[in-house]
Amino acid sequence: MHRIGVVVVVAAMAAALVGCGGSGSPKVTYERMWKAAEAGDRDAVLACFTSDSRAKILELEKMAAELAPDKAGDAKPVDKLMAQARNSICEIGEQKIRGDHATLLVTIDGKPKPTQFLKEGGGWKIDIRADLDKVSRLLEGLKKLKEAAERFKKR
Repeated sequence: MHRIGVVVVVAAMAAALVGCGGSGSPKVTYERMWKAAEAGDRDAVLACFTSDSRAKILELEKMAAELAPDKAGDAKPVDKLMAQARNSICEIGEQKIRGDHATLLVTIDGKPKPTQFLKEGGGWKIDIRADLDKVSRLLEGLKKLKEAAERFKKR
């Protein structure tokens, strides 16, 4: 019985390390995310983001698809990231860790971008909530504009 318990615990720990779970540093998380993006593994890419960031990404994809149903495929940032990963050069620079928060300097095709991380579930996850909140406000504005234009057409 004890042996079965050990096997179950080991299997659970291994499962937690799949994707980006349990990564020891922001750098490792970003490298895993980029490799998953290059491989076209959407689920593994999403696993590298905080749960709040993942939820917001999916919400924004849905919002964008509702605004422009004919261009729904173009409105998926994870798919765009995967295409970019296959065609770009990514360089990972300095990481700064402050408690459960970190910043990693990532340069893609010569354009540097500080990337935020948050410790979640024992591992580092990419935290893009602030960027996604800006996009959300923009999409909400576009939605209101579209609704106003539709009301105007009905007059």
